[in-house]
Amino acid sequence: MKKILILEDRVTRQESFLEDSNLSKDFFVRHKDFIDNFEGTLFEDFKEKLANEEEYDFLLEYNCVIVHRSAFKKEIINKIFSFCSKNKINLVYFSGGISSTNLREDSKFSFLTINSKQFYSSNLAMFIDEFRETGNNNLGILAFGERYELNILLSFSHKLSFVNAVKILGEYCLIEEFVERYDVDNEFVRSILKSKFIWFDEDNIDNALKTLEVVNSIKKIIEEIITEKVKFND
Repeated sequence: MKKILILEDRVTRQESFLEDSNLSKDFFVRHKDFIDNFEGTLFEDFKEKLANEEEYDFLLEYNCVIVHRSAFKKEIINKIFSFCSKNKINLVYFSGGISSTNLREDSKFSFLTINSKQFYSSNLAMFIDEFRETGNNNLGILAFGERYELNILLSFSHKLSFVNAVKILGEYCLIEEFVERYDVDNEFVRSILKSKFIWFDEDNIDNALKTLEVVNSIKKIIEEIITEKVKFND
C-alpha cells in the first residue's frame, strides 16, 4: 500500500492542535506503517530535497501528499501541485492563512485547501481510519467529516440558486458550458447527474439544452437528495 505524506514544519502547533481535537501527540507514530509525518529534522531534509531536485519522482511512493503551504516558497508549492496533478496523487495544502475549505475533485485527482486547525481535527482521524480500512484517501471526509456528501450538495445547491443561469449562459447552453460555469468537478455530484439525467453526458458536447429547464430540474433533484440526507443524519 502506498503511504500518506505529511510535511509540517511547526511541531509544537501540530501537537497542540492534535491535543485540542482529543488526538494524542503520538497519533502519527501509531500509524507510521502508512503515514510519513515529516516534522523537525525530517521536514528540513525533505524541504531541501524539494528545493534541489529537478524531478519529484520520489513522491510517487505516496498516494496522498499533505503540505503546510506557508512553509514553502511559491515556486515549490506550484511544482508540487503540477507533479501531483499530473501523476494523480491527491494533494492537500493546509495553512492558518486559509480561511475556508475548498475541495476540488474528480475521478483521477483531488485537491483540498484547508485551515490548519480544521485539518488537525477529528476529521483527520476519520480520514486515517478510512485509509487504513479501505486504502482510499477520501479528501471529502478530511474536509467535511461524516457529513461530507451533504456539505458538497449544499455547496452545489448554493451555486444553482445564486447564479443567474440565463444571463450567464443564454437561453440555451451546451453541457460542457454548464459543467464549466457551475464548476461541476466533484465526482459525487457528477455521479448523481449521470444517474438522474440521460442528457448529462460530457461526450455529447454538441447537445444544446434549455438553460432554465436544466438548472431547475437539477435543483429539484439535488434538493430532494439533501432533504433525505438531512433526515438520515438527524
